[in-house]
Amino acid sequence: MGIKYMKHLKFIVFLCIITFTISCGQQKKYIEYKVKEGETIRTIARDYNMNTRDLLRLNPDVSRRPDANTVILVPNQKKREQTLNVGGTTIEDISEDLDTISLKPDNPGLDIVRKFYILHEVKKGDTFYSLTRFYNVTKEELIALNPSLKDGIKLDTYIKIRKIEKDIEKEEILIYQDLFEYNISLKAALLLPFKTSELDTISADKIFDTNMLANIVTDFYLGAEIAIDSLRSKGINIDFNIYDTGDRNSKIKSILSNKDLSDNDVIIGPIYNDEAETVADKVKIPVVFPVFSSSQKDFSSSKLIKTQPDKEIYKEEMIAFILENYNGENIVIVADNAAKSNSTIKAIKKHDSIFEVAMVMPDKGYIQ
Repeated sequence: MGIKYMKHLKFIVFLCIITFTISCGQQKKYIEYKVKEGETIRTIARDYNMNTRDLLRLNPDVSRRPDANTVILVPNQKKREQTLNVGGTTIEDISEDLDTISLKPDNPGLDIVRKFYILHEVKKGDTFYSLTRFYNVTKEELIALNPSLKDGIKLDTYIKIRKIEKDIEKEEILIYQDLFEYNISLKAALLLPFKTSELDTISADKIFDTNMLANIVTDFYLGAEIAIDSLRSKGINIDFNIYDTGDRNSKIKSILSNKDLSDNDVIIGPIYNDEAETVADKVKIPVVFPVFSSSQKDFSSSKLIKTQPDKEIYKEEMIAFILENYNGENIVIVADNAAKSNSTIKAIKKHDSIFEVAMVMPDKGYIQ
């Protein structure tokens, strides 16, 4: 009986030794890591020289944007150090050296500046008006952080917007949000080429069957009316004035001469880029350009507000958003097989966690 007991005891001890050995081996290979505010699986994987996909496999129950203080498994290796190329100074010691870092896109020191400041990459068409409006800061605040802005906004650089406050979430800082006050008054002018004098004697069926512009203008007008009704339901008193701009450059100068458009709080339209620039040059209020035009990249007036980004900027931001937020969902792209579309698809497929992208191609311009 004693011999049997000793055999069982030896076996249990042997199992414990094996378990302990395996456990120690695992502990040596992986350790627990607590996610910091603002970190994503992608940035953590980069710091440990891993693929995003491999880190996700190691933590299958964790999303790509885990909450702060989430505990995940990472390789038991030293995290990649980020040092500043100013005398080899470390992140913890650079608070006084940030102004010496070049804000050009190819400078690795940008990753360090981002830990202390919200940055904006200057794109063609950016103006002080658009930047101060979007980020809810003043021109003076931007120049104080970026003295080089005294000479104007330069392409291919970054601008410091404001210091990052630890208590404020990044999303709240980056997004400009309008707040509605109850019982305020707003006066708006809408300038669209209705061409009422030309189309007055033509039947509606004929107009909308053959006139693409009439369809666009009518759709936009109906959308504007829905938006106005929505704002009025929130307690905003809106005086909405509509002007028919007629044929291109036929009535716009007359409207500017005979009407005091600056008496409005905002002007929406015209839909032609040259007319929009003409209006912006004559008034002192914001002019909203309501459609996309390839010529909008040449807008110079700070009063002109674009409602749609330039195509290349839109493509870059869309790809960046997909790569940052993709979490195993299906990706279906409706494409035209043009070179630009194919380059977009290739850029998405390059991501280390995306294996398959489904494409839908139109047949003779249509998709069933």
